[in-house]
Amino acid sequence: MLIVIIGTLFALSVGLLWITANAFWAKMDAQDPNKLLALEISQTTRAHLPWGLGNGAGGHSNGWLDRFSGKRNGVPNRQG
Repeated sequence: MLIVIIGTLFALSVGLLWITANAFWAKMDAQDPNKLLALEISQTTRAHLPWGLGNGAGGHSNGWLDRFSGKRNGVPNRQG
């Protein structure tokens, strides 16, 4: 029972952190040096690491990394 409680509290904490960080990221100015650095790091990392699956499944999106690049399925979104 203790493991269930600890796991639930951990999941709730991570969810709250994700929501808070996402709201903070959305409010940041697009020309903020910290945001530009984070975008450059994520784009460089994505270019050098094999994120795709070997069987070709899921090739239409890079998943959560698209949130930081401002793109969905390779197309810029309205917010980014």
